[in-house]
Amino acid sequence: MEIYGSSCSFPVYDTSCVVISDIPRLLIINQPVEFTIDVSKTGKGQLEVAINNGQVPKQVKVLGNSKFHFTFIPILNEPYIISIKFNGHHVSGFPKQCQVITSDNIIIRGLSLKPILVDTETWFTIDILHADLSDLHITIFTPTNEQLDPSTLLTSDGLRVDWIPSEIGTYIIHMILHGYSIPGSPFYVKCYDPKRVIITPPINDSTIGEATKFLLDVSKAGEGNLEISVNYSDRNIPNEINPIGNNRFEVQFIPHKAIVHYCNILFNNEHVSGSPFSVNVMEIQRVVAIGKGLGSVPINIPTSFTILTPDDDIGESECEFYIEIFYDNIPIDNSPFIARSFDVNQIKILNFPSSAVVGSSAYFTINATDAGAGSLEIAVSRDGKNIPNYVKNEDSTCFHIKFIPDQACMHQAQIKFNGIHIQGKKNPTRELPQLSHINQVH
Repeated sequence: MEIYGSSCSFPVYDTSCVVISDIPRLLIINQPVEFTIDVSKTGKGQLEVAINNGQVPKQVKVLGNSKFHFTFIPILNEPYIISIKFNGHHVSGFPKQCQVITSDNIIIRGLSLKPILVDTETWFTIDILHADLSDLHITIFTPTNEQLDPSTLLTSDGLRVDWIPSEIGTYIIHMILHGYSIPGSPFYVKCYDPKRVIITPPINDSTIGEATKFLLDVSKAGEGNLEISVNYSDRNIPNEINPIGNNRFEVQFIPHKAIVHYCNILFNNEHVSGSPFSVNVMEIQRVVAIGKGLGSVPINIPTSFTILTPDDDIGESECEFYIEIFYDNIPIDNSPFIARSFDVNQIKILNFPSSAVVGSSAYFTINATDAGAGSLEIAVSRDGKNIPNYVKNEDSTCFHIKFIPDQACMHQAQIKFNGIHIQGKKNPTRELPQLSHINQVH
């Protein structure tokens, strides 16, 4: 018997059959968040999606066959709560809270944050608050758009990235999290090489009161800060830099004292090749040439003349002379000749040991800063036999000498500069046989 009203229907559904694509827990501010929901196997019912209780707008696109595509954009630095219901019941795993990543959540440390030297290993670390850094992908593009694969390592300070730039120019570093660039990405890093800076120094000596000029070409060195200083006796004097195009510059200064001036050029706080270089400054009126060789001279008889230079500050040891010789108004072969003066009396021998222990290293120092250009010959001997000595350059004009006495007797040091013996109270010398252990230092 059929009971009146006993026939009825009601929907049957299963929220566990709702399929939702992955929604990242960390969201990039101002970047769209996209996900899909598939309710084709869930049964009949109503799908409800709300973000922060409906306060955040979303876009829905129907894909067909009970599939939907949702998009929203987080624009505030606050948690976003995503609620998904089917027929009024929450789908498993929801509501879900997501955090937003802004530049305030990102900490980057390391050498790669400033201009870096070419062919030098560099690194940086990146840490993102609340983020799983294993999902962070780093790619680096060279100035010629080649992709580099840097080495990465998770550390207590974050993800460490090591790489070596091999080209001069701008490198682009992309940091991708969950398919999107993190705030601030891509990052730009300048690479430079101070060795590519070309200095064209003054050809001749400088004269008091006249502009002295030299050229700098940084067109192939990359981007960076160029610092130029001119000084003498630890006193800086003004200089003027004038661009002449294509990253080339003319630098000029006016000396006011007859003394050697030193020009220092730094590129990104590093000395460029050839820096510092010296410029001799002279009072041209006080340079005098005298002698019989300047007047009428007989043939086949040696003659000579003398050039007198000022003694004030510059010293004769650092002069450079250009001697031009003409015959019948035609320069002879190899003219002009360059004569460089030097002064062995300016060689300073420091800390020469008054005694030493057999088998132990003994040291002394030679300072040739004020002696002019030339080469040193150093020999250490005892009983007429030379023993090895070792020279370490502290800089281009100061040398550290080491030798090891092998017998308990008087040891002697013989030092020559440009072939001339140097006499000193603490380095007795005498005539020696042919030397077998001589260090020549230029």
